[in-house]
Formats: sequence, structure tokens, C-alpha cells
Amino acid sequence: MAKSTVNLDVLFQDVYAQKIPVFKGGKDVIEYTELEESEKNAIRQCINDGVELLARISPKLANDFRKHEPFFMKLGGIAKAKMDNKPITYPGESGSIGVGFLIPQAIKYTTTTPTDFANNLWQMSVTAGATAYILGSDTAFYRTNSTEGSRHIIGIIKNGLIEIGTSPSFNQFKIISQAMTKYLPWTVHPLVEQPIEPDKPIYQYNTIGAVMLLYDFGIKWTALPLYTRTPRVQLLGIFFYEEDFFTDTNFKYIS
Repeated sequence: MAKSTVNLDVLFQDVYAQKIPVFKGGKDVIEYTELEESEKNAIRQCINDGVELLARISPKLANDFRKHEPFFMKLGGIAKAKMDNKPITYPGESGSIGVGFLIPQAIKYTTTTPTDFANNLWQMSVTAGATAYILGSDTAFYRTNSTEGSRHIIGIIKNGLIEIGTSPSFNQFKIISQAMTKYLPWTVHPLVEQPIEPDKPIYQYNTIGAVMLLYDFGIKWTALPLYTRTPRVQLLGIFFYEEDFFTDTNFKYIS
């Protein structure tokens, strides 16, 4: 199917119906291609494979992830339009757009990618009172890879920022884009220091909605640390990628 330019609020109507807002960052329209049924099934299978195991550890996070299927489907159509209408496959195949669960190397995909995440790990070193950059830096907005043949885009679920092993390190967040800076910081929910599952140190932060990360539109996501430490902080979502972004198991390892 041919790609077209669509209004984002119209595109995300079925996502909003799930009570999932989407951070658009002042972006009103985007290129989009309707998915074939085989591509929807590929995305759905990716989600199912991950959620099945996620549910064994955290049924609550698995349920949150499952509800974002409409968001991921729309993101797939955006990825298809932005990547030359290649087919979407799972597992990814040569000449196609692959889809997978978000891993650290998809967020920090080069040594110079602007983020405070460590190389190859869901981990960042933070200092009490000093701005931490989940995405972006003091001088740069975060964008995914724009190199043709290696492009990728990312979708993060609403409330898809978690901390594992330590009590919550942050109590304020702010997100802006290259087109919009109007939002003030938001604060964490009152019981953020309580784990979301019994006897498991998994803590979930509230966010302002699902987030798209694109290669041609920059955002910054900052946080206020309360402690000086190196917590395990993780983003939950999926990413779509071209073949040369992710050709082998060690291809995106940063040494």
C-alpha cells in the first residue's frame, strides 16, 4: 500500500480509546502506510512472545504492555512509511523491517548517542540534584538512527519507565521536543516507593503517555535524581529496524 500523510490525533484514535495518551511533542502529521495482515501478525507475535514471559515475572507490567498493541501497530505503519515501505517481519528477515523488544543497544546505539544510559546496559550513573538525561543531553536532542539501511524507530509504553533493585532514584521528570517546550515537570505518584509486585523490587514510574522516538524528530527526557548511585533503570517498548541496524548478535555492542 502507498504511504500517505495523516493527522496523528486521527491515527491514534484507537490508542486513545485504550486511555493511552501519546506524547507527540508538537508534531501534528506524519507519513503512514497501512499494514498488511501478515505484518500485523508479525508485530502481534513479537508482542505475544515477550508478554508471555513478562507475565511470569510481573503480570501488571505484562498487562500494561499488552494494552499498547494498537500503539505498536500504528508505530509499525509509521516505520513502514519511513523505511521505504519494506515489509515488516518477525523474526526480522533480510531486506525487511524487523521488530523486537527494546534493548539497551537500541537506545544507546553509538558511543555518542545523547543519553545517560551506560553502554550496553539498562543502567545509568546519577548524582543527587543534578539533571539526569534519560534521552538527550544538555546540548542535544535524542533521535534514532537516520542512516539509510540502518534506520530504526522506537515506541515506549505509557508508564514504561521502571527501576529494578533499588528504591526509586527520581521524583521529577520533564519531556520536551525540538518543536515544543511548553510542558513543566511532572512528579511521581504517591506510592512510587512501593514495588508493583509482592516481594519483587520492581518500581514503576508514571509518565505522561506513550512516546515515539523518531530519527527525524528530537526529544529530551530529563529526571531529578534524589541519590548519587548507579541504578538499573529500564524503558519498556519495542523497536522497528532496518537490516543494517542489527545484522548480527554483536553488531550493536559498544566496546
